[in-house]
Amino acid sequence: SDGQTLVFEPSFIKVAVGDTVTFKPMQKAGHTSYSIFEPEGAKPWKAQPDSEITVKLDKEGVYLVECFVHKTLGMVAVIQAGKPVNLEAAKQKAAEESAKMAAGKDRFAKELALVK
Repeated sequence: SDGQTLVFEPSFIKVAVGDTVTFKPMQKAGHTSYSIFEPEGAKPWKAQPDSEITVKLDKEGVYLVECFVHKTLGMVAVIQAGKPVNLEAAKQKAAEESAKMAAGKDRFAKELALVK
């Protein structure tokens, strides 16, 4: 394994408020997409294992996403919708989650560094 199977691709995406994002599992490995942090008032989501989910990002800010099964291996992603109004809170949550990881501890930080 090249270690690249336990990643979201892309792992950072910037969209407009109101856009939709679709998560598609590329192999049967129990992958899920669920939000662990979202802007105030945004609806959290949790996909079933190995299933596609489309999410509407209708609140401005930063969303943190994990694969429930592989989060300890750093399978995470960051979505920015519009302006990053909640960036500091997102960084704090990401640091808490990263501390629990066995691998990929720097992934949230790398993706959050792309938020502008």
